[in-house]
Formats: sequence, structure tokens, C-alpha cells
Amino acid sequence: MAAPTFSRRIPRRAQGLLVMPSKMLSRHPSISCSGRYAPSTPQPLPEEPWRTSHSKDGDGLYYIVDVKTHRSDTKFNMPNLTSVERLARFYEDDSNFFTVLMVSYGVEGIKASVSDVKFVPIEFLGWDCLTIGALGWGQIQIANSNFVTVNPGYSRKKWMLEFCDVMLEFYPKEISKIGERISRFEKVREFWNKKED
Repeated sequence: MAAPTFSRRIPRRAQGLLVMPSKMLSRHPSISCSGRYAPSTPQPLPEEPWRTSHSKDGDGLYYIVDVKTHRSDTKFNMPNLTSVERLARFYEDDSNFFTVLMVSYGVEGIKASVSDVKFVPIEFLGWDCLTIGALGWGQIQIANSNFVTVNPGYSRKKWMLEFCDVMLEFYPKEISKIGERISRFEKVREFWNKKED
């Protein structure tokens, strides 16, 4: 099976590793799994491990690999991928790649069998299968792991602009919800102020 091309920025040797992700994890100390940085040198602050020069590979690229497993006989899964603010900062550097390794599997008795593997940079995931969860700045989530859209070769710039559109639609809705929550607790306070000790 031929490995899909991420972009011209990813070297051929890295593209070949898409077929065998375990090679990628064992051969590249600059790769992080599930957001954890695993260098052989001292670890920088977990907030922004990509800010230091020793975290890049020989080609000057840095990869975060977020591993997600999905049991395919479940009806609904909605995994978090990353914080919207963290991704926005991480992608300020064109040599950074936030990749997602999704492994779908089934279980029969005591045996598990892998049915599908997807290994793509986040910008190849379509916004039709992503959503934003209201945690902190917001979390990019896969809306339902049973339906994942992959758009090979999709432009990072186009994806990031769509990302900005999604966030600029998301935040006003959150402001509206906060207004409702404030009103609710003003009523709760009023209720409790009227009670005797």
C-alpha cells in the first residue's frame, strides 16, 4: 500500500513510515505520542515542547502523534484531539505537524482485530466530522469516530482559515450560553437570599 503524501514539506522517508507507524515511533525521538514529548535530552515545558531546537528531527520537522483507538462496534465515540489555542500556536510554525493515528478495531471473545488505520495530519480531517467542545479555549473533537472524513493533500492554510471561521461562530454561542447561566444563578441567589437561616 502506497503512503499518502502529506505535503511537499514532509520528506519521502517520513511518508514511507505512514504504512508502519510503529517504525515512526521507535526511530524518531522527536515524535510525541498523545501530546507527550519524548526526547533523549531534557524535556522543555509541556505547554510548548516544539519551541526548542532539539525537539525537531533531522529535516527540521516536529511531529506530535495523537493516538486514538476506536472500537468499531460501538455506536458513538467523541474523542478530544487538542486544544484550539494549543493548535493555533503550534501551527504558527510551518515545520510543525499535529498528526492523528486512528486505529479502529473489533473484539470477538478475547481477540481484537484491527479493521482500519488512518494516519494523517489534522488538516486532512474534514470539518464535517469535527466539532468543538466547550472546555477551556475549546477542544477540537471528532464528532463521531464511526464517520471520519479524510481529505488527502488538503491545504493547511485553507483548513486553518476554516478553523478560524468555526471558532468565530463557536464563541458567540458560548457567550449567549454564559448569559443564560448568569441569569440562572442570579435567580438561584435571589431564591436563597429569601430563605431564613
